[in-house]
Amino acid sequence: PSRQYGENDFKSARKYAKIVCEENDPDNVEDILNMMEVYGKDLVKKAFDKVKRKRISNPKKSYHYVKGIVKSMAKE
Repeated sequence: PSRQYGENDFKSARKYAKIVCEENDPDNVEDILNMMEVYGKDLVKKAFDKVKRKRISNPKKSYHYVKGIVKSMAKE
């Protein structure tokens, strides 16, 4: 990553990425960190909380779906 993030934020982003099985993808982890900065940590947490309840086999339990939720919630 080209930017420095705090350790707690990085741990949170990895935790969120793990919800959608993307914790080992550095691009997605950095994208989550960027979303936390742009849209706020609370909004990103709410989006991942919505997806967290879904079964692993549910196609909506994906990183792209979470990004859509964040952008949609940000417009409200």
